[in-house]
Amino acid sequence: MTYTGGMEVATTGIDALASSLARLIMDTAREIRPQIEDAAQAIPLTPSEVLLVRHVAQAPGITPGELSSRAHMQRSNVSTTLRSLESKGLVERRSGEGDARCVELHPTPATLRNMAAFGAARAVVVREAVDTSEEELRAAVDLLERLQQGLERRRLNQTAAQAAADPEAAAADR
Repeated sequence: MTYTGGMEVATTGIDALASSLARLIMDTAREIRPQIEDAAQAIPLTPSEVLLVRHVAQAPGITPGELSSRAHMQRSNVSTTLRSLESKGLVERRSGEGDARCVELHPTPATLRNMAAFGAARAVVVREAVDTSEEELRAAVDLLERLQQGLERRRLNQTAAQAAADPEAAAADR
């Protein structure tokens, strides 16, 4: 380890590789996003909109509260993002089947077209950007899926530890 400006910086071994991987993921996300949006020629979405519309498409009939919980977003941010998705014609609010007071969220046909256009664009952009084999892509996808699952576990563990340390603050966040 070396110290730069008072910060510990990994320079060798697995820590340096892990740091490089995280930096490359963040840099790649910034680079790939606009290229996919250009290639998709679909309704442009913010990262929050992408997250929410994907959850709604995967779980038609989900409530805004459930969506907030699954997306790990504050309810006020979910409400704002849902209004935007509704104005773009990508999410519909419907009364619940068992309880008219309950609001359910549903994808629209435009949602499915938009998701298909983005899926095809992601494939084209990646294939054009890097000459690789299916096996290499599969290994990269496997690694990134494990990383994502590990990050989710880490976040849940941290949330549980914070709740145990300060139950009143945790109750106020709900």
